[in-house]
Amino acid sequence: QGINAEYGEHDKTHMQVKTATLALVALVAGAVLPQSSARVLYDDSKQHLRDDWTKVTSTRFGLSDTPPMHRLLFCVKQKNIDILKSELEAISDPSSPRFQQYLSFEQIGTLVNNTAGTEVVVDWLRANGASVMEVTPRGEYISVEAPIATWSSLLDTEFFTLEHTATQNRLERCKSYSLPEDIAQHVQSVAYTTQLPARRQAPGIRGLRGAQTATTSLEVLKSYYNIDNQEGSLGSQSLFESLGQYYSPSDLKAFAKANGYDAPAISDQGGHASAQECEEDPNNCGEANLDVQYITAIAPSVPTTFWYVEESNSLYYDCLLYTSDAADEEDSVDLGGRRIIKKKKKKKLC
Repeated sequence: QGINAEYGEHDKTHMQVKTATLALVALVAGAVLPQSSARVLYDDSKQHLRDDWTKVTSTRFGLSDTPPMHRLLFCVKQKNIDILKSELEAISDPSSPRFQQYLSFEQIGTLVNNTAGTEVVVDWLRANGASVMEVTPRGEYISVEAPIATWSSLLDTEFFTLEHTATQNRLERCKSYSLPEDIAQHVQSVAYTTQLPARRQAPGIRGLRGAQTATTSLEVLKSYYNIDNQEGSLGSQSLFESLGQYYSPSDLKAFAKANGYDAPAISDQGGHASAQECEEDPNNCGEANLDVQYITAIAPSVPTTFWYVEESNSLYYDCLLYTSDAADEEDSVDLGGRRIIKKKKKKKLC
């Protein structure tokens, strides 16, 4: 009655029409863009265990004329992982009739591919204004770029800047994030969100000099793996390095001369070939130098690439992308600083 008295019957009718119109608009919008309110939380951050990165900014990144961009990597859930595990057990068990009947890379890809899930995630990202930069051939990784503010909204989180205490490298990360339930069912994780680069732990080479250690020589490796001395030239081989590692071209020449082969030319991607760095601090070259020397000694005529990725990125996700591409190209890969991944080739290298 108070409203009628103040605004009159005409205004009351106008308000009812306006309210009905707004309700209709909301109903139509909801029908065109259905949104699931349920979200799945990804809370796997280990940042609280690290003292080598400190928070520089704590305020939420906002929209601006030139918003800061950030690239994420969506890792798509693969199918039939339980079947893949069973296959692995069968071909690894000497008592199994399937023993050593290995699957090809193509067979494994066909088994675990989640093409439909990849398409759902890509469509969702593009519909929300993100730029899809790359999708790996089998769709397991989606590289996407968008402003920080867009990611803060889509992942329902807050990004901030972290700085490394020793190198002063900076990167943007968040504590946790979430995805709509219908998208999360296809996403294993999103890289470059909560993850940090591996902690730098340089080996104490100078302190080990003179110590009594067993020697792994080129002759020992060739004998153990039954590698003959015929030089192959098929395929290609690569080394993936990070953690501030360099290799020395002059050391490679000396190693090659001592072991009876000609040092090949190395394709240096990342600018980490430096004799000076290795002379000033051998710890900067411990792993990478050995990688280059031994991989070229085993197959000196095979084209070799030295890839370096800066530590400021979550380098093992970059490595996943790189090894995925290398597998498609039947390329051998050595992962500097951790372990060697050996891929079977259709043709013998040496």
